[in-house]
Amino acid sequence: MVEPVYGDVFDHHSVVYEFENGVRVYALCRTTTGCYDEDSSLIFGTKGKASVKACRIWGENNWRWQGQCDPYQIEHDKLFAAIRSGDPINCGAYMARSTMITVMGQLSCYTGKELSWEQINESEFYYPPKPEDCCDGMEPPTKPGANASYPVPSPGRPQYI
Repeated sequence: MVEPVYGDVFDHHSVVYEFENGVRVYALCRTTTGCYDEDSSLIFGTKGKASVKACRIWGENNWRWQGQCDPYQIEHDKLFAAIRSGDPINCGAYMARSTMITVMGQLSCYTGKELSWEQINESEFYYPPKPEDCCDGMEPPTKPGANASYPVPSPGRPQYI
């Protein structure tokens, strides 16, 4: 539902990404407090399912990792080791692709249209302002309307791409 009372963001997004090999990723999120808020990464296969976050597989070959680890500590350990060794970790290409996939999903939700990787990468779309146009004291790119609410994307209407 899109009404000023709900603010300028969607309560939820639902995106289906389909890759060249036919694999599909279903990405769902919700941003309303006080609601069911599962945070999971699940993989469903023909012989069972796996939870990436729980390090567990259910199905034909049940399995559960029994070790202990803090992924944030491991990430920092690798970062500091890379700095000390002079061999930097460069995840730039991965992070740029990951970010573009997310933007593609968000724009698909906002426009209500199926978008391809080619369309999003060939488009001139950007969320204003462009970094080079930013300066102290500048006007905000979006201002509230007469009812003091910001505009909300309405699926099927915006033509970002």
